Amino acid sequence: MLAKTMEGLTGARTNLNLRNVPMKVYKEARRKGDLGTMERAMGYAGDFTEKAEEYRKKADEGMQEEAEEAKKQEQRQREKLIEKRKAEREQIQEKIESEREEKSANKKEHTIESTTTGDSTEYTEGRADTVQLSTEGKEMLKESAIKRNTNFEQEPVLYTKSGKAAQAVERTNVAICASV
Repeated sequence: MLAKTMEGLTGARTNLNLRNVPMKVYKEARRKGDLGTMERAMGYAGDFTEKAEEYRKKADEGMQEEAEEAKKQEQRQREKLIEKRKAEREQIQEKIESEREEKSANKKEHTIESTTTGDSTEYTEGRADTVQLSTEGKEMLKESAIKRNTNFEQEPVLYTKSGKAAQAVERTNVAICASV
């Protein structure tokens, strides 16, 4: 709490309490019918009330300044939090990028090297796996390479309800019905 606010609150409270004394004197003088004492007592009471009002205004100003300061402090805290979160996000992004780089660096090369020795051919993928193919395997590898490079224009294979491929004769008389 600001000093200005505390001063205003205590000053207002004190002057309101001090006003009670002249008011008691005023009531006593009224009962006795003493007009001079009544006027003096009301003068003192009015002075204390005016001072209490001044202190109340001072307390209001102090509370407004305090509220503004609190808003500024909250804004500074928000900005610090935003900066902290940005820094955390950047660290996370850097960590993700470094992990990606590590994965790509550690990733095996998928090149296949072949070495022929006698009857068998040795195929090495990367640096870890080794495969030895026999003569039959070599032929099958060549055939599959030929099949991959040629375009086959085959008729579509139709299947029966039991899941077996239909015979060529059956395929000529097949009618396809589709509904949506």
